[in-house]
Amino acid sequence: RDRYSTAGTAGIGLGAVRGTEEWLPGQVRRDIALLDGARDGPLDGDVAEVALDAALREVSGAARVPVAVDCTAGVTAPPVVVRAMAGAAAEALENVARHARVDGACVRVRPDGGPEGGVLEVAVADDGVGFDLDAVGAYRFGLALSVLDRMAAVGGCATVESAPGRGTVVRLRWPA
Repeated sequence: RDRYSTAGTAGIGLGAVRGTEEWLPGQVRRDIALLDGARDGPLDGDVAEVALDAALREVSGAARVPVAVDCTAGVTAPPVVVRAMAGAAAEALENVARHARVDGACVRVRPDGGPEGGVLEVAVADDGVGFDLDAVGAYRFGLALSVLDRMAAVGGCATVESAPGRGTVVRLRWPA
């Protein structure tokens, strides 16, 4: 559970987090493990590709909300990409638990990325309260560091679709 999250405690130093939030201890443990360079077990080594579904099921099972996972077995990617996608999905699911005011979320994988093809896409969706993307403060590092930058670091991208009252979809894309 702890190996896919980053940057959550950056908000403490900026005053964006009071320090009494019930989710904070788990986030601090994840951040410390990341900063300590904790190895990622089955995703390490010289393996060319690993299963994406196992990593997504792991982070979904550790989420603080129930998550329906729609990912067929056999979808693989390089270990660094699987780590990035799983970590970004974990952060998106944490945001669902913190902000969406719903009882669950869905993680869907499209190995072809839709009509464009050649793109691996993971979507984390909820039917929650949504938010105005333009109103998110610059001090909010969850999306920027843990989702967008993580995907950019492996040659992929992430987009966030949301509007007040319409839920949120975080799309993680990597050119397969």
